[in-house]
Amino acid sequence: MSNGNRLTIADLARRLGLSPAAVSYALNNRPGVSQETRDRVQALARDLGWYPSSSARALSKARTGSIGMVLSRDPEMIGTEPYYMQIIAGVEHVLIEADMSLTLRMVSPQSGADLAIYSRWAAERRVDGVILFDEHVDDPRLPLLTRLGLPAVLQGGPATSSTIRSIETDDRAVAELIVDAFAALGHRYLTYLTGPLRMMHERHRLAQVGAQAERRGMSIKVIGW
Repeated sequence: MSNGNRLTIADLARRLGLSPAAVSYALNNRPGVSQETRDRVQALARDLGWYPSSSARALSKARTGSIGMVLSRDPEMIGTEPYYMQIIAGVEHVLIEADMSLTLRMVSPQSGADLAIYSRWAAERRVDGVILFDEHVDDPRLPLLTRLGLPAVLQGGPATSSTIRSIETDDRAVAELIVDAFAALGHRYLTYLTGPLRMMHERHRLAQVGAQAERRGMSIKVIGW
């Protein structure tokens, strides 16, 4: 058996009397072999508990099969804040179905370690892309990722960078629902407590609440961080 105790494609090919190329085609569901051959190869792989080498697969596809996520949050907050745990669970669910993995790092918000992690991931080709959270004013991550050529998606956008895609929440609809509910109860004054206004999504939500309050002719007092 090749590579120490690890079964290889060449080992499978010898057992089945096939060429390594035919075994590779069958395992990767590529054209070039019959369905009978594909079934034989995949059945033997299952019986032997064989899985393709992630490093070899990455080289052949020029991909790593991993998505990176760096959370700049205190560990205590991550453990008590259900939002991030639900996000991580949802991401893991989708990645498992896509036969991909999540590379997760948690760093202190004040350390600046996230920038070094992105640079190392890009240099080592550790991830195919990254998921970002909490864009803030003059966020250094966006220009860095653009310069590194590392694909990124911002959760809770909209992103201020034209090179980074975002998944946006409908803050306008939520603000309209809330303001209309208070207006229906006869309220004419609102007090709005924001999150940290250095965060772009907090500024966007505040703008939407302000616009809906103005539409209703209501006064709004903002208490921000």
